[in-house]
Amino acid sequence: MQRLIVFLGALFAMIAGPAQADWVSGKGQGIEGYYATECPMNHHKGTGDPFSVCFSLSCEGEDELVANIYVEKWDALSQLDRFEVLMIPDGGRVGQFDMTLRDERVWSAPFEFRHVDWLEDMKRGSAATLSMMLAPDQEDRKFPVTLRGSTKALTYVVKQCGLPDFAAQSVRLRTFDDPEAAVRDEIERDCHRQRGTVTYQEGFRTDRDLNDDGLMDVEFNYGAAVCDTAPSYYCGSAGCTGALFVSHPDGRKIRVLRTNYFEVTKGEPGAIQISYHGSACGKAGVETCFKHYQVDYFDLMPIDLD
Repeated sequence: MQRLIVFLGALFAMIAGPAQADWVSGKGQGIEGYYATECPMNHHKGTGDPFSVCFSLSCEGEDELVANIYVEKWDALSQLDRFEVLMIPDGGRVGQFDMTLRDERVWSAPFEFRHVDWLEDMKRGSAATLSMMLAPDQEDRKFPVTLRGSTKALTYVVKQCGLPDFAAQSVRLRTFDDPEAAVRDEIERDCHRQRGTVTYQEGFRTDRDLNDDGLMDVEFNYGAAVCDTAPSYYCGSAGCTGALFVSHPDGRKIRVLRTNYFEVTKGEPGAIQISYHGSACGKAGVETCFKHYQVDYFDLMPIDLD
């Protein structure tokens, strides 16, 4: 990562200026890394102190393609371990990235399957907006981003880095040592964006063996986590958001479901039934939709009982 800092810093010095520069791409000097980047410029309000932000897609060595935020002269941002970034091409799909601090000036997030269509919109567009959602007590910081040169730059970095193995990546990103800590963190971040605090009620966590392998699996009911400023944040006509984590024999817990539903009940050995809003089966909303699944360690496998 230190080599990535050096190469991004040198890149920033090369392209940063008083106005936006076109997208650029290339190979980092002295490292086995490829990048495509653009650096919108702005200033701290009321201070006159210049700061700069770069957004990039890059890979280093055998590492997978990632999105990065790199900053210069923005000391307040360095205090944040995590924040959410939206890259929004005009008239296109939104690219959402949960950035995690990698070093004092770089935050990164994996490039996922959900970003593939967004990437095509970035290539086709002429302008975009970079929105950084930093903290509940701060306004989102937004920067205009040119997409001049984005087609060439983004095509280049994907060709050089390749796309991740999305199937393997999906399992990795859904695997947790402590799923409750991860779910609570997600819920509290959502509630903080609503300027609220969370109260956890009875029924938030249920431990039971879903696949009859003798290991306790975990279900979380997001509806039992109440945000005082948005009490119905996770619940609606399609039920409440829930998540199922299956225990792997090696001790990991792997999320196999996160969606809105009404209830999960045990079925035949190793199988479950989930009740959904009627629209999930092409029915009217008032009619309950029942679906059946065999519970695998890594996913839910649909079962057709008809």
